[in-house]
Amino acid sequence: MTSKSLFSFTALATASLLAMGCGDDDPVAVDDTGVVTATLVDSPDTPSSSNGVVDARRFDQVQAAFDGTFRGTTLVEIYSPADEQWFAVTGTSTTQLALGSSDWAELGSSSMIEAGSYTRVRLTITGGEAVIEAGATLGGVQIGADVTLALGGSQDVVIEKDVAFTVQANATTDLVIDLNSEMWVTEENVDEEEVTEDEMEEAARVDAN
Repeated sequence: MTSKSLFSFTALATASLLAMGCGDDDPVAVDDTGVVTATLVDSPDTPSSSNGVVDARRFDQVQAAFDGTFRGTTLVEIYSPADEQWFAVTGTSTTQLALGSSDWAELGSSSMIEAGSYTRVRLTITGGEAVIEAGATLGGVQIGADVTLALGGSQDVVIEKDVAFTVQANATTDLVIDLNSEMWVTEENVDEEEVTEDEMEEAARVDAN
């Protein structure tokens, strides 16, 4: 190939690349995205409502002195009011977490999300269960055998929380979702072997850091 032909080919290729970059459906540039991660915890803490204020009405129902394990398939999404749509932060992943402990579980892998303002976080749990180990004392009654609580019964549990945060370009935002199981592991739920979606949503707390 002559030098003149090489120059013509290079110029044509450059022009084509520039044209491709001018469409309306361009992918978001790397400089316009940030990393978002999601972590599930169940920190033993003072019982609280979703806004962090102690709920005295349910304080006497709380029994944090138990051992147990959460299992389920999880999906985390965040809502963009500008786009009026939800964006997945994680793919669906199988999650296991020790309840009432300092353990934590990373929910799926991190995602590159367009920088901007987000106002809600949604956690969907499919096939969720909490196994409460024998020996726990609830309402003055000791459990003689392991009990499995069906989370949401036979339905998915969908927890949505108002959490205003900003994803910064070239930075990482960590979403920490606390199940606060001490609010819904009660004598009544153990007897029924089920926890309602409303109870889990009320108890859960989400922070964005």
